[in-house]
Amino acid sequence: MGAIAVPDARANAVGPVRLTCLPSGLRVELLRVGRFAAGFAFVGLADAVTFEVPYRAVRGMLRQGTLLHLSLDPHAAAPFNRFALTRFGHDPMAGLLRIYRLRAWLRAAAWLIPPVVAALAGVGVGDHASGWLGRGAVALVAGALAFVIAREAAARFTDGGARSAELADAFERAVSVRLGLRPASELLDAAGSPDGRLRSGSPWEIGVRPRLFAAAGLGGVGAALLAVVAVQRYGVADEVVLPVDRAVSGWETVTRPLLPRAIDEGTPDHPDCHCARGDSPMWRGSLPQVGLLITPIAGTVGTFWAELGESYPITEGKVSDDEDAAPRTEFDLAAVNNSDRDIETVDFVVTFANRDGSGRRGAFLERGLHWPGTLHPGAAIKWRVEGSGRTEIKIDSRLDARIGDGRLGLASPADFQKLVAANLPSVRLHGAMMLAYAGDPRARALTERLDGLTEEQERVRRAVLDTFADLKLCDMRPAGGKLEVCVFNGSAELHRSLDVIEVGRDRRHHLEDLFIPQHGLRFVLDTDPEALPSAFEIAP
Repeated sequence: MGAIAVPDARANAVGPVRLTCLPSGLRVELLRVGRFAAGFAFVGLADAVTFEVPYRAVRGMLRQGTLLHLSLDPHAAAPFNRFALTRFGHDPMAGLLRIYRLRAWLRAAAWLIPPVVAALAGVGVGDHASGWLGRGAVALVAGALAFVIAREAAARFTDGGARSAELADAFERAVSVRLGLRPASELLDAAGSPDGRLRSGSPWEIGVRPRLFAAAGLGGVGAALLAVVAVQRYGVADEVVLPVDRAVSGWETVTRPLLPRAIDEGTPDHPDCHCARGDSPMWRGSLPQVGLLITPIAGTVGTFWAELGESYPITEGKVSDDEDAAPRTEFDLAAVNNSDRDIETVDFVVTFANRDGSGRRGAFLERGLHWPGTLHPGAAIKWRVEGSGRTEIKIDSRLDARIGDGRLGLASPADFQKLVAANLPSVRLHGAMMLAYAGDPRARALTERLDGLTEEQERVRRAVLDTFADLKLCDMRPAGGKLEVCVFNGSAELHRSLDVIEVGRDRRHHLEDLFIPQHGLRFVLDTDPEALPSAFEIAP
């Protein structure tokens, strides 16, 4: 549908506009739309310009009387991204341009006619008013009434009336549906059109009366308006910057809700960013090619996800209810191929040991683990390992490669999805955790449904769920002794400030900017990147 962009304090463009709701985005056609700023003459484009923006670029919509304020992301549409729209209809662009010119005449007439009426009233009152003061008072009242009547008449004849309001509502509903804010049934025509299409009015309904009024009311002042019309019609901007590439489109989910107040909020000051996953100590740095998962059977082991070459404390426990049974440490060790490459033959050495008072390791007890087959991406194998009389373990292997070192990539989400059906709870948890790391949309629901976990595994599950928080931090990088991070607002609320809290430390970083829903901004925190806290929390 078409509309007229009119001067307004919240707008930066005036002129005819045609809007089309496509499956992939909003198409905007501008015909002689020009820059607008209070106190300056309008400057129009020489030719029509068309561009398309994704629906996520809709920054806000706000109804104010007969106006619909539409604000687009300035990164997707520049320099014209804020419109005050009225006179909605299905007229061709040529008809919109005629209506726009007529509106300019009528608004100008609202300023030019009152002085003429005031002068005629002052002269025509004759002896009914005494002296220049009485004639001036009559002239002032007549001019004021003429101004009010002319402005009201111009508004009534050019705002489109009830039909324009109906189409404005339909446009607002259509955009809201595509942003997921209304049910699809809202796309039906408010007038009850059986095929769901919007019915258009006759061109005479929206054009005859304004033309007659303009001809009758502006006959004596037409010459005075020629300069205004000339600037409006023939002025050409020295340089116009419009997007030459179509903005990225195709989002399947809601990425930015409509926020009426965002029209006045401006744009963020910090660079954009995006979080595929929230920060977690579980995946800071690169991931190992083989993930080692420990499930205690007897005793305890001081980790769930073991790293090669690291020592972990253990305590012995009973393997049965037999009072005479000697305590020992026993656990299941599962190995998962996190990479996108097959692994031929899997070998590990698990070393049980004690430490003396000086910290030296001794009393070694080794268990060799061997699997001669091929471990495919996302596949898992396990062994039962036991020992006694020892206080720590360490696992070593030649399979010490890391993902992301240029040779290995991450296994696909489909590979990790198979792990969620494994018999061992630790393997199911690992599968959900790797899906979360890969940014798979199924990860949250799968993680929430996990059961049968040990106390240590339950802590890991909660840590994975924390990465799905609406407000999260990710993509951490060293920056001159400080920490550069991406702060992502995954909520449906607009925030002007957020606090980043270092868990376990009495440190809080106050951040101020425009935090738009489903949008991230980069900040630099005064934190040592070599001594990160156990976790970060973000509070509004």
